[in-house]
Amino acid sequence: MDSLAQHLPVCAKCLKAGTAELKLKVCGSCKKVNYCSAQCQKSHWKTHKPTCKGNIGVVKNPEEDSGVFMKVNLGGQEVAVEPGKLKKMFEDIVKKHGFDKGSRADEIADFLTGDEVQTVTPPEFATRFKIPVEDAGAFLAWINIG
Repeated sequence: MDSLAQHLPVCAKCLKAGTAELKLKVCGSCKKVNYCSAQCQKSHWKTHKPTCKGNIGVVKNPEEDSGVFMKVNLGGQEVAVEPGKLKKMFEDIVKKHGFDKGSRADEIADFLTGDEVQTVTPPEFATRFKIPVEDAGAFLAWINIG
């Protein structure tokens, strides 16, 4: 099974793209996520920890490891992601931030479908709804293809 890090060449915390000058480092435990710096890895640990060590090489849901990849834009970088993984990320983000509840759901729907907004970037969405940029990137990526 290919590592997600091979197909997602951006920092899991800040979404900086890997370049010739900025060599991304992969998580030493699971080899599934990239980081641009030790600071980003450390600050992302609370988010990454539940999916790290216990999930090495284990596919809990076959839908999440289809072998098929979709090109999506995460934080300004076009990357390939398995549809099942992106869907799971989206569902976790919705639950984590209460996007499926009451006025929060209505506010997001109004923001995304309103006439004044043509496109929304992950940083804009993150600022507006007070969530991490990486969550905003995955959320918007699924909205664009889901």
